[in-house]
Amino acid sequence: MIDAMIKNEGIGLAANQVGILKRIIVVSDEGKISVMINPEIVEFSEKTCIMDEGCLSIPETYLPIIRYETVKVKYRDMKGKPHIQSYSGLTARVIQHEVDHLDGITMDTL
Repeated sequence: MIDAMIKNEGIGLAANQVGILKRIIVVSDEGKISVMINPEIVEFSEKTCIMDEGCLSIPETYLPIIRYETVKVKYRDMKGKPHIQSYSGLTARVIQHEVDHLDGITMDTL
């Protein structure tokens, strides 16, 4: 998954985008790549923002998407260790986008 994300110049990828039927996402956060197994967004900020988003599943398409600015995510790493961590900005947006994919949503526009 990491190789596919990098090869396609993405900053996030959900397992089901590459035919893996598991609840796993990979996210690039300022060059550091995180693997999140069974990610669950457990908290959202009240503040939202709209930004054009692209998707590796729909090349060269950008749509305005509203997202929460900050999210708290519960997940396990590749060793099975549990984590609960807050993310903001672009990383929060990417996590929400990829979790949407795991839930069967490609790009949910305004």
